[in-house]
Amino acid sequence: MIGTTQGMDAYSGPLYSLYLRKFNKRKESYAIPFLTVGLVSWAVLFRQFVIEPVVVGVIICSVYGVKFLFWRYHHVSLSFRPEFSCVAKQLTMNTFLGMDFLLPVLLAVAGQSYLLLFLTSLISTRVVSSFLDDNKIRKLAIMNMDGISSILGMIMGLTFVASYI
Repeated sequence: MIGTTQGMDAYSGPLYSLYLRKFNKRKESYAIPFLTVGLVSWAVLFRQFVIEPVVVGVIICSVYGVKFLFWRYHHVSLSFRPEFSCVAKQLTMNTFLGMDFLLPVLLAVAGQSYLLLFLTSLISTRVVSSFLDDNKIRKLAIMNMDGISSILGMIMGLTFVASYI
């Protein structure tokens, strides 16, 4: 579920795709969801590390607790030209500011099946939501996907902790 809510987050891809489409950069707009795949799929490299699931759960809870408290402040908005490189730079900065790379790393440490399920749901919803029309993307932007994602992240972290105590 958390991969789905993060995939539907309008500020992590769909708005950038819409922005490029508005400036007749259709090919570049279709590349945006796949850029986000590259930003999170490198977490597979962390499969070899072993951390107790309780520790993984505590880290996930604390990260998403902070994200929930400061959800308004972990997006950067720069003025940029309608070019793929500018959009990619802003998307990468928002990914690192929002600590979106941390959950895939922790899931890779917790187990490969967790990571595969998360990446599958994230990628599929991000690709689908990037091709939505203007009105649907605006509705996604109005919804607080960061807040929903943070609550689901804390629940997931507590589930890790509770299942291994």
